[in-house]
Amino acid sequence: LEDCPTSPDAAAAWLKEQAQLRVRWPEVVIVTLGPAGALLVTRDGRIARAAALPVPVQDTTGAGDAFVGTFLALWLNRAPLELALRYAC
Repeated sequence: LEDCPTSPDAAAAWLKEQAQLRVRWPEVVIVTLGPAGALLVTRDGRIARAAALPVPVQDTTGAGDAFVGTFLALWLNRAPLELALRYAC
């Protein structure tokens, strides 16, 4: 996103501000942080972070697809956002 800071904490604060300022904003924005996990900002400004498990990387092909699929499977079945984020990580 244009103008979004690159550090995770600054990005989370910026995204929260954008969510509260804009009329049209997604219900959830997720930023994946690679081996550091992911952060989530909701339309109402809630911020959540989840750590990635410390595992040896074998192949990153499909990592994003697996993350999104896991997150959506849980969230669309009414799991709390924080739980869906943790499982996705």
